[in-house]
Amino acid sequence: MARPRMEPIEFWFEFASSYSYPAALRIEEVARRARVRLVWRPFLLGPIFKAQGWNDSPFNIYPAKGNYMWRDLQRVCDALGIPFKKPSVFPRNGLLAGRLPACFQKSHGWRNSSAISFSQTSPMTATSRTPTS
Repeated sequence: MARPRMEPIEFWFEFASSYSYPAALRIEEVARRARVRLVWRPFLLGPIFKAQGWNDSPFNIYPAKGNYMWRDLQRVCDALGIPFKKPSVFPRNGLLAGRLPACFQKSHGWRNSSAISFSQTSPMTATSRTPTS
């Protein structure tokens, strides 16, 4: 009997999002184990924040929430064994980081380079670099 066709999982992420970082580094392995196709979907949090009347991350607007998030994110990364470094500026603009891989999505797909691209562009890793404009 043929296996029923499974719908793909859509992984929505924002390059500048603190919690997108550990999720993005795990999602391909999780999808592989579940035997489902993964579709990477970048989005921007900035317009969502602006629609809420915010000009900054809620983690900066509410310092207690931000302090907890940084401690929690360190714990999550430690538990997953992935590098973490609090960025010197938060949030960073994720527009360029989101556009570059999206340019290659149709011709190359995200599957082969998504986690590598994410880990290299994320402000949460020790090796990340921020382009100057």
